[in-house]
Amino acid sequence: MDKYSFKLAEQIELYLLKPHLRTLYVEGVADRLFFQQFLEKQEISDVEIYQIDFVNLEGLYETNPSLASSNRLQVITLANIFLKEFNNTLQGITCIIDQDFDAFENINIENHFLKYTDFANIEMYIEENTMSHFFEKFLHGFPRSPKDVFAEIEPIANFLFRLRYIKEKTNISYKDSIWNENIFDKCHLIDKKTKKTTFNSDDYIIRIAGNKKDIITFFKGKLEIHTHRNDLNTRHQIHGHDFIYLIFKHIDKIKNPTSLNLATFERLIYQYIEYHKLGDYPLFSFLYKKYS
Repeated sequence: MDKYSFKLAEQIELYLLKPHLRTLYVEGVADRLFFQQFLEKQEISDVEIYQIDFVNLEGLYETNPSLASSNRLQVITLANIFLKEFNNTLQGITCIIDQDFDAFENINIENHFLKYTDFANIEMYIEENTMSHFFEKFLHGFPRSPKDVFAEIEPIANFLFRLRYIKEKTNISYKDSIWNENIFDKCHLIDKKTKKTTFNSDDYIIRIAGNKKDIITFFKGKLEIHTHRNDLNTRHQIHGHDFIYLIFKHIDKIKNPTSLNLATFERLIYQYIEYHKLGDYPLFSFLYKKYS
């Protein structure tokens, strides 16, 4: 099909003919650009990076329909195929996936070709230093420190992460999205004078549940079971979209002199990550040692 660059069989044949090729497979466009930035900062130029939809896995959809809607599952499947075809003989391939809920569930997929991000997703590499640079250089100052902003948004983001987890991992009849921006904005308020945030989580559950008592009771009961894990870094327990949105709402409500929108902010913020320092994290230390 035209939308794909490679057929699966062609990729396998390519590595049989050229086992020395060096390749990263990632979930999506943002991931590809992120890892490309890291490799460029390390002056590593002979590694190809492909987002997973460049590989045609449609032939597997009939036996595994969930593949069609999950880039992450497609990357895992490709890594499993490589393991079956090549065992551990190829050294140049790395398939990278977000941790997503795996660390929260103590799941670790063992595969020679598969690596996890160090946190739940690549957005979690946006740290206080990243935001300090953004506040100073793009906004020319911001009345709150990144530390204070993160301290306020992380509990809210964790609440949303656990709601997402409950929906995905249980047989709840609720079919709508956990995330609803219009509803969220009614429950999440930022005072421009005090710069403080209030979020009514109970009201959010009631609203997304459409005031259905059984759904409300279900979510609240499960949230009492699936609490924040204090033994696990909070960055393993936050969804990337929620994190970006909450940071942007602070900027938009408190100081947004350029009328920055969410999409532009999401593109810009990655430019302020200190890619040369990512080698301090296990995944990037591994990539540097493997490909440098």
